[in-house]
Amino acid sequence: MKPFVSYAQNFEDVMLWRALKHVENGFYIDVGAEDPSAGSVSKAFYDNGWSGVSIEPSPSRIEELLRQRPRDVVIQAAVATAESKLTMFLMPGTSMLTGHRTIAENLSDDETTLEEVCVDVISLKQVFDKHPDQTIHWLKIDVEGMEADVIASWKGSDARPWIVVVESTKPFSQEASYREWEPDLVAMDYVFAYGDGLNRFYVHEEHRSLAALFDHGPGVFDDFILSLSGNSPALRDAWKTLAEERSRADGAADEITKLTAQVDDLSAEVRRLDEQYRSTNLALSAEVGRLDEQCRDANLALSAETERLLSAQDLVDRLRHEREAILSSRSWRLTRPLRSVRRFLKGRR
Repeated sequence: MKPFVSYAQNFEDVMLWRALKHVENGFYIDVGAEDPSAGSVSKAFYDNGWSGVSIEPSPSRIEELLRQRPRDVVIQAAVATAESKLTMFLMPGTSMLTGHRTIAENLSDDETTLEEVCVDVISLKQVFDKHPDQTIHWLKIDVEGMEADVIASWKGSDARPWIVVVESTKPFSQEASYREWEPDLVAMDYVFAYGDGLNRFYVHEEHRSLAALFDHGPGVFDDFILSLSGNSPALRDAWKTLAEERSRADGAADEITKLTAQVDDLSAEVRRLDEQYRSTNLALSAEVGRLDEQCRDANLALSAETERLLSAQDLVDRLRHEREAILSSRSWRLTRPLRSVRRFLKGRR
């Protein structure tokens, strides 16, 4: 399985993926989508088959969002409670807009007149109403100081995304800003699950079991790598090298898996041949035993027959000796005429 590629600035996508990777082709609403790749919370989800609503007021970002996110509903607008139009201010040194002049002015180091942009306004309720039957798995709100206004525009809607992620510090600072809007989320039955120093993650009561997955920050067991977009050339080269090494390692692991399977097959074949050898050896041993028994019986029979023949030979020799003794005896010679007369008389009958 390929590792998860993270594009978000503070690993927000890693944390959301940990909780929601079991969902196929899920749906998100990304308020303050900004760039479709660099720093994007939704990019990794889009690459994994998800889709949703990407909302961004900056004219310079919309074209790329429309080009790179054909499955998304891309809306060029600010999310707020204001009606129809809203004057926003370009934050110096960035392409980001804020509805608060003072925030933009605080980033300016000279008396340069702030660039103003008039944008359409849509409420969060209107966004939800356009997708009445859609399960919303996560909602992210990152609007450069206008988070309270976005959450206020939710009122009147029964939509309850499973997880809500909200930037919880003032723009470009670590000063907390969530206390002004968190009570509204709590009133909608959301419980705090995790804070990363920049954002706060909330889980709806109906999906409270997901909160346990936010008990620690991103780590090695999340099996993710950083994207190359938006990083320095040196870092891109380092990550490219790491990706190549990981690819080679994955290839080696696949080869090891194949070789291990081959070894397992050979081991199984050796076991089969060993079993066959033992079975054959047992059969041969039994046959050898049977033949040995036959040889012993035959040897016993041969010994008995040899003894009988020797006894018969002894009898023949004894009788021969006795005959020779009779033929050479004096009585046999004296009675020879009498035997001749007997044979003559016998022949005359």
